[in-house]
Amino acid sequence: YMNEGKLPNLARLRAEGTFLPLQTTYPPISPVAWSTFQTGGNPGQHNIYDFLARDRTTYLPFLSSAQIRGANKNLRLGKYVIPLGKPETKLLRKSKPFWAYLGEAGIFSSVLRVPITFPPEKFSGVLLAGMCVPDLRGSQGTFSFYTTRPTNRNGRPAGIQLPLQPEGEWWTSYLVGPESSSTRNG
Repeated sequence: YMNEGKLPNLARLRAEGTFLPLQTTYPPISPVAWSTFQTGGNPGQHNIYDFLARDRTTYLPFLSSAQIRGANKNLRLGKYVIPLGKPETKLLRKSKPFWAYLGEAGIFSSVLRVPITFPPEKFSGVLLAGMCVPDLRGSQGTFSFYTTRPTNRNGRPAGIQLPLQPEGEWWTSYLVGPESSSTRNG
């Protein structure tokens, strides 16, 4: 199609650009590679080395791409804990993604489902974050498995197994949501 003049921008890129073999990042894993794609920097520049990082004081793992903290103050009423403020979210990836530079040049961008973009940074465009967006449980996604078979955890991957019960012509079950954040015990 380029030779027929149907793709003028790609033809111009072919004529004026450079073609080289593309290599991946080290380590060659998704969060590192996607962060490098976005920023043009290496892990030492964008601060994403793996899916998880470790807390230097407790040595416990945490999601390397985003930090989520609850409200700083809470109101306690009996068994209820009511947050006085909103949770804070912080993107831990450093360096500026290329769409921010495009926005500074007056070019609007739509960025869809690119990993390591939560919470979205402000720029001239719209962004729907991709991989590594925490779910309502604060995890990276806990699947639910609905079955008529009795619960048997041997050899099954982690997740929530829920029973399906026959009721006449219908099968019933329930949806599991996050624990209540408004009670002390969850």
